[in-house]
Amino acid sequence: MFFVLTFFQISIWLFVFCVFSVAFMGGLFQIPCLSMLQNSNLGRKLGDMIGYLNLVTFAFVLLGTLFFSLTTYFTSENSFAVFGVILAICILITFYFLKKSPEYWNETKKLF
Repeated sequence: MFFVLTFFQISIWLFVFCVFSVAFMGGLFQIPCLSMLQNSNLGRKLGDMIGYLNLVTFAFVLLGTLFFSLTTYFTSENSFAVFGVILAICILITFYFLKKSPEYWNETKKLF
């Protein structure tokens, strides 16, 4: 972690803010999805749905790895660009789900 701070010469507070922002946006996606599943009446299908959600999460992790590699390649390993791209993707996915799914919107409102 400190290698990133010294190599890219960013302050610790900016680094903490970037990590917090990315983690917050990931949680804003994951928590409503899990609460919708837990509150649903799926019976025996609940385990399959949780497994499917974990698979989708894993697919997003793989895509995140791809975007990380592409961003570092095209920006000469600029850490600001990496956090910016990841945060932008998280925000876009969250807004997409907020717009397309009324259930996701209702569960997200419960967070606040």
